[in-house]
Amino acid sequence: MKNKITIISPSLHAGGIERVMTMLANDFVDRGFNIQFLVCLPGNHFYKLDSRIEFAESKPNREKISRYIQLIGFLRKKVKKFNPDTVMVFGDYFSPIVLLSLMGSGCKVYVADQMSPTKKFPSSLVLLKKILYPFAAGIIAQTELSATYHKKRYGKKTNVRVIANPMSKIPQTASTKEKYITVVARMHYDKGIDIALETWSKVKNKGNWKMVFAGGGELLEPMRNYAEELGVTSEVLFLGEVKEVFDLLAKSEMLVLSSRGEGFPNALCEGMAAGLTCICFEKLNNPMIITKNGFDGVLIENDDTSAMAAQLEDLIRDDKRRNTIGINARAILQRLNISLIAQEYLKFILPK
Repeated sequence: MKNKITIISPSLHAGGIERVMTMLANDFVDRGFNIQFLVCLPGNHFYKLDSRIEFAESKPNREKISRYIQLIGFLRKKVKKFNPDTVMVFGDYFSPIVLLSLMGSGCKVYVADQMSPTKKFPSSLVLLKKILYPFAAGIIAQTELSATYHKKRYGKKTNVRVIANPMSKIPQTASTKEKYITVVARMHYDKGIDIALETWSKVKNKGNWKMVFAGGGELLEPMRNYAEELGVTSEVLFLGEVKEVFDLLAKSEMLVLSSRGEGFPNALCEGMAAGLTCICFEKLNNPMIITKNGFDGVLIENDDTSAMAAQLEDLIRDDKRRNTIGINARAILQRLNISLIAQEYLKFILPK
């Protein structure tokens, strides 16, 4: 009989964590495993789960304290009934809640901590992680830097494994390319949408190129206003939340990642897999896994918008350089193939 695996996700909203979790769940069920997928926050289901997966979604109260109590009860009841061999949870905010929910249940809980170790969190969350993470059966980090941080913070004996995020094959849906420099990100401060706009405002020779923003969120209108303030309104497109983001990538030429911090930049990897010339700051890249500067991507000294603007100008002008980098970037599909990454997860989380 195949193992049972419970996967607990923050939501099924559009986001990097949710994308990875649904990819893994669908891969696992294709391998014949029995999969339970639990969602902590109700709302829009941006990603699709295989119909063979047992799915349940918490519908917590609006009151903050009772909401968490209700969520703990929901998780404990559902997991106990399913009786999995292992539990895997993604996300900093919900991992401590899951560990608390399943305390004393006998379940082995593996935490996939997706955020950069340099990201600042509320002191209450930091304390909860400090108390509860040592009870996890293992922690999945995305980079060696994160793994070192976890061992230092939670003890040298902490069971940590470095596993990158998986990629799926990007469908080449567009027959023609547009002169698009695309930014795929939620409209959130951490994603540095303002940085991308500032960079674009410094590009002098844009020709008929446009910077295209795909993502919804609370800063959508403020960023439209900022574009107007910078005088680039006619040179940018704000598409809001895009369901078929691969269609957009397929017809784009370049991708900019301007986040203030990333645990593992899914948008960068997706852009590379689509054959785009991708530009990001050095702090957002893991050279062992993702981009080699000048070969399959372009790295910029951290937060230097003038240097990023200069590179964009050069790439707009130099078709040969831009195309070569984009062709080289596609090799990321072999390194981060979903089948290979899913197998790494299974080796780590299943009973030995």
